[in-house]
Amino acid sequence: MKTSNETLVSNLELSGNFSEVLSSIKQGQQYLTSLEIEDIILWLDAICTSWSDRQSDVQQLYSNQGINFLIYWFRKKHLLEITDLALRGNRKFLDGFHTVNGSEIKLSAQPRGVVSHWIAGNVPMLGMLSLIQGIITKNANLVKVSKDNLYVVPTLLASMAEVDVRKSNGQLIEGKKIVNSVACIYYPSSDKSALNEMSLNSQVRVAWGGMEAVENIINLPRKFGCEDVVFGPKTSFMVIGSEKLSNLEDSKKMQDTMIVFTSDHGDYHGDHWLGEKELFHEQIVRVPMIIYDPSSLANNNRGIKETRFIEAIDLLPTFLDAVESSESKHRLEGQSLIPILRGEKISNWKESVFS
Repeated sequence: MKTSNETLVSNLELSGNFSEVLSSIKQGQQYLTSLEIEDIILWLDAICTSWSDRQSDVQQLYSNQGINFLIYWFRKKHLLEITDLALRGNRKFLDGFHTVNGSEIKLSAQPRGVVSHWIAGNVPMLGMLSLIQGIITKNANLVKVSKDNLYVVPTLLASMAEVDVRKSNGQLIEGKKIVNSVACIYYPSSDKSALNEMSLNSQVRVAWGGMEAVENIINLPRKFGCEDVVFGPKTSFMVIGSEKLSNLEDSKKMQDTMIVFTSDHGDYHGDHWLGEKELFHEQIVRVPMIIYDPSSLANNNRGIKETRFIEAIDLLPTFLDAVESSESKHRLEGQSLIPILRGEKISNWKESVFS
């Protein structure tokens, strides 16, 4: 029988002393700051190898909940790339002062202190991304877990604590000591006192969830200098400078330029406990498509919202039709959208699509 969320909450260890929790993770942070960034990344890569084992407990528990996305993200090659990208091309700024591009200027990246993560119930696996970045940057991390998924993050951290790595020089990187820089806590969202105390003791607040949840967090009182990182509702868009359109108009090219706004795929952003585009849910295969057809033949059909099935492979035959070309059409699998754009009657449009 599945254990209810209420039962799981009642089994938690009660703590009325928030300062003890903070003191504990700050002590754990001291070990973290004694390590070099490449030591931490080496440890995360070892975790990646451990979790890749199909027989591992983590795989058994979370193989259908996005753990393999995390495994990819933990890989050493990926972490080295993104840390360099975030730190002016030199991740070693996290280890101390280093010169900038061969100049006499030296920079060092310092931990902010306590990074608090509010992780929504539908994104515990994605919430690990901000937590790992908090660890890599050598901060103490406080994680407020959701009642809906109380034990996902703590279970993953317990697994991480079991992984030790010995460097080539013999130094042992101890997973348990690193994980001691993290504390997972739970309290009801109605507990305003706990919300305020967590917020006021944060140097960085990371908010995951929907618009209402994110707004509730960022509107909490905070200390001066506290920064917010928001992983909330996502909207993708493209901006074309007005000067570009003006140039098209000035050069009379708007009258023969077809413009298409679309995407190759969607992303989960936490839906179905997933991160990117692993499977074929509607969030992945259904993407927006807005087309401007410059032909006057499309004038009577402008602003129409189309409900028929359309695929990305339909764009190339559409472009060929737009320029009245017939080359290689026999090799294309898509159907031209020109008849739809211009309001022509179509008797044999597709009734299914493939992805």
